[in-house]
Amino acid sequence: MVLTGTPPIHRASMDDINAGFYMNETTALAGQEVWNAEEAGKFSGTALQPDTPAPDWVVKATLRTDGRARTMMFGAFVAGQGGDQAEILANTNVPTAVINGADEPFINNDFIVAAAYGNLWRGQVQLLDGLGHAPFWQAPDAYNGLLQSFVDDMPA
Repeated sequence: MVLTGTPPIHRASMDDINAGFYMNETTALAGQEVWNAEEAGKFSGTALQPDTPAPDWVVKATLRTDGRARTMMFGAFVAGQGGDQAEILANTNVPTAVINGADEPFINNDFIVAAAYGNLWRGQVQLLDGLGHAPFWQAPDAYNGLLQSFVDDMPA
């Protein structure tokens, strides 16, 4: 299992939600149903390459996304629907790689590093220096290199 850009929170734990995410006006857009072009550009730009405008095609695709998907996802997340992510990761024997950008703008990496893992690859969260929420976008060679190393380390 490979995780990128998400904190393992306990189901319906507002303490975990508040500790695992950086709460700011950009993060708040994740649960907002309707976005204007400026909001779509701000969120996608921050997600892909902070301090750089998102490509036009990304903003257009973001605006085409049905905003109800965001509100449903965010609402289910806060309501504690689905599995308890923190418990699942703490108790799994499935090899788990966590690969994040060290400069993550939405997610608190300190929270992720401190989480309990049942079988964390290399015994630590992999943080890629100088990268944000989408390290696979910002530095695909570095991200894919770690991904390949993870696959190579798995038993046949």
